[in-house]
Amino acid sequence: MKEALKQRILDAVSIDQYIGRTVSLKKQGRYLKGLCPFHGEKSPSFTVTPEKGIYHCFGCGRSGDLFGFVMEKEGVPFPEAVEILANYAGIPLEEQGRSSDGGRERACLDLLSEARALFQEYLRGADGQTAMQYLLGRGIKPETIDTFRIGAAPADWRFFTDRHPDKEDLLIEAGLARKSDNGRVYDFFRDRVIFPIEDMSDRCLGFGGRVLKPEDQPKYMNSPDSVVFHKGRVLYGLNRALPALRKNRRAILVEGYLDVIGLYEAGIEGAVAPLGTAFTDDHRSLIARYSDEMVIFLDGDRAGRTAAAKAARTMLAGNRTARMLFLPGGADPFDFSRSPDAASLFERMLEKAVPAHRFLLLNVLEEERLDSVFAKELPPVEYMDYISQSMQREAAHNRLTELGLETRKQAFLRLTALLLDLNDLDRNLLQDEAAQILGVDTATIRAELDKSQRPRMTHRREEPAAPVQRRVPETHLVRIERELMAYLFLNPTLFPVVHQTLGDLAFEDPSSETLWRILENRTLSAQPWTGDPAEMAQFPASVRDLFLPIVLKHRESKTDKITREILLELSIKHSLERVERELKEKESEIKFADDPGPLVLAMHGLQKEKLRLKSLLRGGV
Repeated sequence: MKEALKQRILDAVSIDQYIGRTVSLKKQGRYLKGLCPFHGEKSPSFTVTPEKGIYHCFGCGRSGDLFGFVMEKEGVPFPEAVEILANYAGIPLEEQGRSSDGGRERACLDLLSEARALFQEYLRGADGQTAMQYLLGRGIKPETIDTFRIGAAPADWRFFTDRHPDKEDLLIEAGLARKSDNGRVYDFFRDRVIFPIEDMSDRCLGFGGRVLKPEDQPKYMNSPDSVVFHKGRVLYGLNRALPALRKNRRAILVEGYLDVIGLYEAGIEGAVAPLGTAFTDDHRSLIARYSDEMVIFLDGDRAGRTAAAKAARTMLAGNRTARMLFLPGGADPFDFSRSPDAASLFERMLEKAVPAHRFLLLNVLEEERLDSVFAKELPPVEYMDYISQSMQREAAHNRLTELGLETRKQAFLRLTALLLDLNDLDRNLLQDEAAQILGVDTATIRAELDKSQRPRMTHRREEPAAPVQRRVPETHLVRIERELMAYLFLNPTLFPVVHQTLGDLAFEDPSSETLWRILENRTLSAQPWTGDPAEMAQFPASVRDLFLPIVLKHRESKTDKITREILLELSIKHSLERVERELKEKESEIKFADDPGPLVLAMHGLQKEKLRLKSLLRGGV
């Protein structure tokens, strides 16, 4: 790799900006500090120094530059880290072989680029009018056709192949041709509307084609996997969505090309689609580089729900959150995008979106019995409101109690398989809720999980099971967090007010973090609580048993004014406790530092912050 390309990337991407997408960093002198993304910790020991372009963790010892961070975080070699960062910055990669296949890869990309231009040219010619009228008839604007470089392939068997008779093997390798049983080579795409599949640098990797004649099959087809194209690692439209993702960090997962294009035209930004395959772990890792939130937006029929459940499961398995939107009556996002007020309708629907973990839970428990719920015929916003209400715990419980014992047993077994795939925090959030919906004891679910997690004889090396949630010593900081969460539970109207301020709070106490997640999910999914201690019966037992005595102790705090002051005081005390901890850490670090100067400056900044916080407390917040 040429040094010039590396420098272009470093000039375009600051290390604090890139790392700050996934790590909450707070300024401390010349440093930025946060929780290490490479090992579990509760007190931040991960530092970023923008001036030097480096990071270092005092906890686990990992350190490096921007490229090293990507290699460590994504588990990729240096060349792929370069590609990730170049794509993030929008820098076209200098095409050069990174391996012995580099020459063929370059040759395939050249052929694909040429085919893209020819398909575009054919669409605009006299012979391409059938395809053009199809696109215009669907309401796609000419400027959108240009933006997405849509083209068309004629019905000729060798439209493109005849241009390169000496490169038939390479055409097959690039996915532009195939060979018949009798050895004849012919074009892969014929008589179809053509959608180029592009990477973040706008390079053409392959194509998707839609039939023009209803009798032709399959309706949609994609290029086969090749040396440059792997459908499980590419999302259609991501290069067009990138400006919006950088702005609002929200990705919208839809099913196909036209869904992406339609939403783009409607001003609903950030839509991407998998390419004829399920949403994969690689897709999740790819979209996580550019977004913080995923909205899964599919139609509400059984096929749409199955695809949505797979995507939701993939997101949760990677400890990523998502929300679900569905459309009524077999409509898809492209149909929805044709509404003149689609953008405003979408935002109103989003207010009713169902958390992915809730949908996944009920989809596993009820399966095809949800057909009657999703079959409701209503306008889109009213439909999502109805779906959201139907996903509430009580409504689901009523549906399940009507089923026979054997059916509920089967639902229980499916639930166990789901919970085993989740991390501890999401599992704790779901299992008590699932128990109430099913009408069984939480202990029954836990016993089944324990039984399923017992070691089995295997020749495959297994990673150790994640430990159960540890019991945390009740330090001063832990007590502050629990008091804070008790007040937030008692005063639900204040949660949205403080959510943005406290959203990046690094909890010391896992139970406080779990309660925060519960209240946050309820707020985001419009499932309010009243602050009545009796509502704690709906929460996981570990949270309920710990917080109920604290809530009962503080329920006499009546007014918002008093409670706002209490919350502010607790928040300041929490910050002060962390500052004092960091000062002690710096005192230890300075003993071993070759250059104590930066640490002295950081300690000076921390001392000033400590005095400021103490002053606020003395001032009677």
